[in-house]
Amino acid sequence: MSLFKDKGWDYLTSDSQDIGTYYGDDGSWGYINSDGSSSYFEGNENEENEDESYDEEGEDDTNATAVGNGIAALLDFAIGFGVPAYMAYKNAKHEEERKEAERRLEEERIRKEKRKIKQKKRKIRNKRLKALLFNKKNIKTDVSADALVGNYVEYVTERIKEAGFNNYETVPIKDIYKGSNKKIGEVEQVVINGQSCFDSNTMFSYKSRIIISYHAKREIAFPISSRQGCKMTCDDLMKKLHELGYTEIYTERMADLVTGWIHKNGSIEYVLVNGKTKYKKGDMFNYDVKIEIAYHTFAKKM
Repeated sequence: MSLFKDKGWDYLTSDSQDIGTYYGDDGSWGYINSDGSSSYFEGNENEENEDESYDEEGEDDTNATAVGNGIAALLDFAIGFGVPAYMAYKNAKHEEERKEAERRLEEERIRKEKRKIKQKKRKIRNKRLKALLFNKKNIKTDVSADALVGNYVEYVTERIKEAGFNNYETVPIKDIYKGSNKKIGEVEQVVINGQSCFDSNTMFSYKSRIIISYHAKREIAFPISSRQGCKMTCDDLMKKLHELGYTEIYTERMADLVTGWIHKNGSIEYVLVNGKTKYKKGDMFNYDVKIEIAYHTFAKKM
């Protein structure tokens, strides 16, 4: 064994080396053979360096893992925040598409309706042209008087127009009151050139005067103007309105009087007719129009 343990690599490469094994203070060791060959093994210093290198690599791995976790967390946050936003966008897009589809359907419906009206007008003009050229302007009614009476006025006028007539008017019979067995708009009579009885084959000129009378609600002239109401008491006005035939009369009690010097008990503040405060004496309203009377009175004593 060599006595030069503190020489290390320097001893192995010096001229004073000897056969045998040596150990260095740094943990390295080596040996020299009799034929002059030698071997050298590094000590703890390099191992420490290797450990340090390993630690640095481990630290890099740790940092990389931390960065990766941070990115993943950000992605999770973005996804968590983005899903509601995406769903809101998707719902808004769906609603927009639905409205667009409804708009197109409505446009198509209007186009079809316009085409239908044009076709109907063309058909009526053709009837009149045929009557002018071949029948001295005469056309068939296509329906009897009995078949028209009792139907609604809108239906009857449509049948008259489809037959080819163009000189007609509707006249309301304002006789429907509470308890009446007639319906609003029900046709009472159809008169063509003074004739109220005709069958579906009767010929009339398409310029014949046609009067269609139908039932409507009874109308009553209002007895006061909006200004005159303030000069009356609630009881007096209600009595007058009931006598005339109005049926829907309501009152609103304003319990704001203390002495009764400025406003008398029962004096009217305003009268609403069909929700309006302005109207004239003699204006015509349906018998069941809503009338509201607000009047002053004393507060109830506790």
